Amino acid sequence: LNAERSGGFQHLTEYYFPDGSVNSSVGVKAIAFGDTHRKFMDKKVEAATFGKGGIVDELDPEYLVFHDLHDGYAENPHHWGNPFISLAKRVSGVDDVRAEVLGDIQWLRDVCADRKGVIVPSNHDNFLSRWVVNTDWRRDPTNARFYLQTALAMVEETDMTESGASYPDPFSYWVDRMLAYEGNAVDIKCLKRDESLMLAGVEMGMHGDKGPNGVRGSRQNLRRIGVKSIIGHSHSPGIEEGCYQAGTSTPLRLEYTGGPSSWMHCHCVLYPNGKRSLMFIIDGAWRF
Repeated sequence: LNAERSGGFQHLTEYYFPDGSVNSSVGVKAIAFGDTHRKFMDKKVEAATFGKGGIVDELDPEYLVFHDLHDGYAENPHHWGNPFISLAKRVSGVDDVRAEVLGDIQWLRDVCADRKGVIVPSNHDNFLSRWVVNTDWRRDPTNARFYLQTALAMVEETDMTESGASYPDPFSYWVDRMLAYEGNAVDIKCLKRDESLMLAGVEMGMHGDKGPNGVRGSRQNLRRIGVKSIIGHSHSPGIEEGCYQAGTSTPLRLEYTGGPSSWMHCHCVLYPNGKRSLMFIIDGAWRF
């Protein structure tokens, strides 16, 4: 491997094959971003990641892998029953579920451009499904039309299988529908829960919220499952044997955090040979 220094950051530019030939197109296979939460993405992290001269621009990955792309603030189930949060959302206009979902999709189109995008099924993306299952649309006139459109789409694809009832994920439904409506000029795939995505021998399809045999997920209980992996979820990056965990792309303090925190702005880079590295962003800087 021939390394070239660029602005203080060392990245791979050429690969020498055994016969002496050179492949100068070898770059980064994928970047698994720290949980995105697009609605609340830290502006410095966004610029360092997707801006000109940023991580994506410089490392030129083939795949962009997103965890918790959708924050789900508009329909967040943890807000149910709190009239003050509901009031703040209403007066500031952030209780519009449709606006948040479509904003996520448009942002996704913009950042993926000519790269392959992958949305990993995540607990915040699932807020939309929980909203449809548990909300009475008659009590939410702001979102009534979008609720009924979403519920109808889920009804039409609900079925009984050998494993039990099956119904579609509404966030994936809207991503697929809107991309198809706009011509699907970008290559974006929504993985299904438990759908595998192996890249360079590393499992990329787990968010990290689900662990073995139904327990809550962590890098500790996913470190020895027989396959190397990259996960998100906890916002606290780290490495445990075969499991690498990215951090977050949000501000390090949100309304539900308090006390000492291990959250950090951190993505995980996957190289073509299967090696991985954690890439930290400190105060908007990713290289020094």
